Amino acid sequence: MIKSGLDGSKASVPVDFDWQAALQLGEEHQVSSLLDYGLLHTEELTVPQEVKGTLENQLYTAYTLDLYQKGAIEHISGVFNRNGIRHMFLKGSVLKFVYPKSEMRHMGDLDILVDMEQAEKITALMREMGFEEQYQTPHEWSWCKSDIIHVELHKLPIDPDNRLFADYYRDVWTRTIPTGEKTPYSYALSDEDLLIYMFVHFTKHVYVQGIGLQHVLDFWVLRHARPQMDMTYVRAELQKLRLLTFYENIETMLGVWFSDEQPNEVTEFLTQKIFFDGLYGKKQNYASYYAYHVMSGNVDGQKPRSRLYRCWRILFPDYHSMCRPYPILLQKPVLLPIFWVFRPFDILFRRRQGIKQRIRYSRLITKENVASQRALLQKIGLDPEEP
Repeated sequence: MIKSGLDGSKASVPVDFDWQAALQLGEEHQVSSLLDYGLLHTEELTVPQEVKGTLENQLYTAYTLDLYQKGAIEHISGVFNRNGIRHMFLKGSVLKFVYPKSEMRHMGDLDILVDMEQAEKITALMREMGFEEQYQTPHEWSWCKSDIIHVELHKLPIDPDNRLFADYYRDVWTRTIPTGEKTPYSYALSDEDLLIYMFVHFTKHVYVQGIGLQHVLDFWVLRHARPQMDMTYVRAELQKLRLLTFYENIETMLGVWFSDEQPNEVTEFLTQKIFFDGLYGKKQNYASYYAYHVMSGNVDGQKPRSRLYRCWRILFPDYHSMCRPYPILLQKPVLLPIFWVFRPFDILFRRRQGIKQRIRYSRLITKENVASQRALLQKIGLDPEEP
């Protein structure tokens, strides 16, 4: 525990305080820049000199990456606007400009929603800008430049496998607003719809593996940066999405963290889970999700699907699962049976690790894991039958 000096002296930390563990935690949750700024500018703590050196190096790296990313955002938006490409920046590409300093918000990929009716033109423009195509899924289109700037062009705002959420965003462009006369093809969500979209994306990760500090802090930062938001509208929309109870639990937890509100059993559980899980959760959490949502077909305590069925799904995945390793299927779905035949040879020579992982997950499909996932979702206020 950190103790404050009663005589106005600086606060002290225990002699055995593990500074490296604290820095590692910040890295795992991708909030190192926030931690660095806090520790370098605090007058309440005595930070060891060697730790300050690490903090300064981390901040310099974050600042440099931020400059590259902001340059890429401006450049891509300019090219798209000049060439009539309708687009909208998503997630960190928007949120980093809400933080007091943009480098405080770490961002891995630039996420941009595009109009896939313009796919051929987009492909040509991305290549002209020096990007190389990485892969496609039914939902994303990945590009990379010099292994520094990673761009995820989103065909859809939400993975189509998320039934309720995908339906809500089916006509997402009708929810957007133009950003200005000088950027006629750049669109954005209102503050309220941005908050809702953030929470939907956040919830998607909670269902799968869990989620860490960065995405929770995004809500707190946005709510305080945009206090004029119409929360009646936000809550009504979250109610439609069956997310209101979960949102209120997260909101209460943030009140505990930052406003000295009283914790309860749910906020304590969420706090521990978020800190333990890291930015995108723990891989072991995926076993319960995989058992419950992907393979078991269980919605009411029934016995999970047979081992034969699970093996069949591993050997012959559905269309969406096959599109990522074989993106040609996005244009020519009729080839799916041919790639099912080709896949065992591909796995044998190129993809052994992936299939071994699927087999390991398949073995974890038990009544216990199914029950564990259901109990977790119900405890934190999520509908176990969605998304």
